[in-house]
Amino acid sequence: MTLGAPALPRQVVAAADGQYSPGTLAVRYGEVPLVEISGYTPLRTELTGSTPHARALLTLLADYLPGAGTEEVADGTEQDEERSLELLAAYRGAQADITVYGTGLLWSLSLTAAEWQDFLGRAADLLATAGDSTSGLTAVREAAEARENVALLDHHYVASAHIRDLLGFGHPSPASKDSRPGPGPAELRAAEALLTSRRALSCLDLEAAHFTAVAGIDADELGQGLAVFMTSLRTAAADARTTAPLPVWPPQAGSKPPSPAVVDAPTSPATERDRSRTLTAGGGDTACLRVAWPALRRDHPDYPAFFVAQHALGGGYRSRLMRIFRNEAGWSYSPWSVIRHEPGFSYVELNIEVPVEHCEAAETALLTAVAGLSRESLPEDELRRVIGMAQGTAAAALAPQRGLAATLTHIRALDLSPDWLWQWPETLARVQPEDVLEAARRHLRVQEALSVTVRPTRTPAPAYRTSSPAQGASA
Repeated sequence: MTLGAPALPRQVVAAADGQYSPGTLAVRYGEVPLVEISGYTPLRTELTGSTPHARALLTLLADYLPGAGTEEVADGTEQDEERSLELLAAYRGAQADITVYGTGLLWSLSLTAAEWQDFLGRAADLLATAGDSTSGLTAVREAAEARENVALLDHHYVASAHIRDLLGFGHPSPASKDSRPGPGPAELRAAEALLTSRRALSCLDLEAAHFTAVAGIDADELGQGLAVFMTSLRTAAADARTTAPLPVWPPQAGSKPPSPAVVDAPTSPATERDRSRTLTAGGGDTACLRVAWPALRRDHPDYPAFFVAQHALGGGYRSRLMRIFRNEAGWSYSPWSVIRHEPGFSYVELNIEVPVEHCEAAETALLTAVAGLSRESLPEDELRRVIGMAQGTAAAALAPQRGLAATLTHIRALDLSPDWLWQWPETLARVQPEDVLEAARRHLRVQEALSVTVRPTRTPAPAYRTSSPAQGASA
């Protein structure tokens, strides 16, 4: 079934876009008595000069901000609700989540319509003083270290981290099996030391932040409440920076600190980085194979056709990778493909998990499937099926208020207008077979693929090697 623009909430939206405060978007949508708020707060540029250190700092902030002050709770009396964002939400039947996204934090708040303004006021007061007491920060850092150690056993985590490195957006290139794909103990301890001496909000660029509120109430009322919240955060962040200016970060020993305006700019994978890695991690009898390319921004003219190409490869149970690896070979239960967008860069990943003995054959089959998109146009019926599924998936994701709030925040983090979102179903519907063929030829060249294979440690495969991932397949 092909869905058009009415499938998105465009027709029932009344929005206040930045009317009351820069960076705010308030949308009236739906009848559910909830207020869904999503936001993005980037790190200050002074703190983004080293990816591992920035990631460590963001990791601690995402864990620390929701529970800051909880460690001081001495009893179960009701005034304890004022001690942390988590408790404040729990006492009101709300939810408050903060996660790492790119070089910033992604916020998600689900509030009841009856108490949303009171919640935001109290939350702003709590966040303004987060860091006054850091007695729980060491426990947060230790928990982050423990999670990282467990994650190093996860094939998918290791593969994803090394793909980002190959693309030029991750940890400096590992040179041995002992290298960590994520923030290690040294980076996490440096981040803890930084946060110990200042309020947490001083590390965030609240002037560049943006928040989106979606609810079945008046958009102007939403916009005004959101503006008060953001103004409070910005004022608190400015005061915190005045009280404790940021030091040189990351800590440098006898070397010139990085330029504050540079955030690990991606290098050219074709000339400066190895193209394929095989590593070992964890146990089991399957290997994870991840293949990736730099992807187009959402506003690139070729993006709709590029999106259809990757969706045809691994976007659902009727995709080509599913047919090859699950239905025909029986090697993998759920191969997939996805385009990941973060502020500053985008990339597309294809993933399969297969028995170790079929690893090389699977890589050849996967790249052959990719090359097929550059040789022959998609049949018309396959194209329409892929587009219909993509339109339906978008409509389903945006139907709840929370999905709409999160998607609008994501779009705005990429410096796109909400109009891009409203036009997306119609844009997809205009894609033709020849468009997909040309996009695949330009942007999914097999010879430019980057690949990471993660095998279980018990196999005799070498811990680390480089090779060409294009052997056995041609563009």
